[in-house]
Amino acid sequence: KPKMDILECIIVAQFIDIINGLLPSPDAAKQPSNAHLERLYVFALMWSLGASLELEDRVKFQGFLEEKGGLSLPKCEDTTTIFEYYVTDDGEWAHWDSKVVEYVYPQETIPRYDSIPVLCVDTTA
Repeated sequence: KPKMDILECIIVAQFIDIINGLLPSPDAAKQPSNAHLERLYVFALMWSLGASLELEDRVKFQGFLEEKGGLSLPKCEDTTTIFEYYVTDDGEWAHWDSKVVEYVYPQETIPRYDSIPVLCVDTTA
């Protein structure tokens, strides 16, 4: 069950917005392969249908997708879910932490609280 009630048309619109944002223009020099397109489709699906789900419901949603089969889902470890992966420019699944740069706390100064980045799956592009 979602965290809040959302009209189905909003979920569809969100899917369309995500997939349109991920697809290259038709006249781009490099077009994605079918496997790459499928992964982009799955990514848009999980972040449109699954975005408003609680964490335990996201696990159930992942189980549903795995049970139906036939989709190119990321290979998750025991402690991860599909929501922790993104599609690289090469069309491969990668864990979001591969994009996170280690934060080194400054030793000479005390940073302002609002300047300290908190990087997580929801804030890393």
